[in-house]
Formats: sequence, structure tokens, C-alpha cells
Amino acid sequence: MKTPPFGDKYVMGLHQVPNSKLLVYTTRGIGTSLYPIRFMCRPEITVLTLESTKP
Repeated sequence: MKTPPFGDKYVMGLHQVPNSKLLVYTTRGIGTSLYPIRFMCRPEITVLTLESTKP
């Protein structure tokens, strides 16, 4: 998979930051970055629903 500069740490999907409770979600996106093409990478729009864990 070809990623833009500095984009290879959290390429896509849900990741937990090491030594932390922080979660990072990265989508494949709907556009382009460095090159004006998308090859073998379907666009993606993600809908996240945030809910409180406290009553």
C-alpha cells in the first residue's frame, strides 16, 4: 500500500495508541492526497456515533 508522507503509522482502521487509552480511527477517505488518482482503494465515508459511558 502506498501512503502519503508521514501517513504510514495509522494507515486505516481502528488503532490504540501505545501506552494509552486513546483510540484513533483512520478512514481511507474519499479523495486523493499526493497523486490525483486512486488505485485499488475504494473510497470510504465513515459515520461514528459517540455515546457516553456515564449515566
